[in-house]
Amino acid sequence: MEQDPVKVENYLQQLRRLGDYQAVYVDETSCSAYLYREYGRAKKGENVKGCIKGKKYQRSSLIAAEIGQKFIAPMIYKETMVSYFFEEWFKLFYCLS
Repeated sequence: MEQDPVKVENYLQQLRRLGDYQAVYVDETSCSAYLYREYGRAKKGENVKGCIKGKKYQRSSLIAAEIGQKFIAPMIYKETMVSYFFEEWFKLFYCLS
């Protein structure tokens, strides 16, 4: 419902012009783990006092590609995907294939 039929047809026409080129599908995903405690324990009647200086988290990300039925170039890394990292990953993948 959200797709523009004209844009879809234009895209499909461009794909047909590529002819024999093999499609490569690339996907990237990540998950974050927050590394702080929201709660503390103390003896009954005593308060827990502490300080949280920002929410520190650790991010793990995964990128991989698929050609036909074969997964290729999987990589697990820390941090967020940015354009220069993607370009370097792609160059590495391209040189290995």
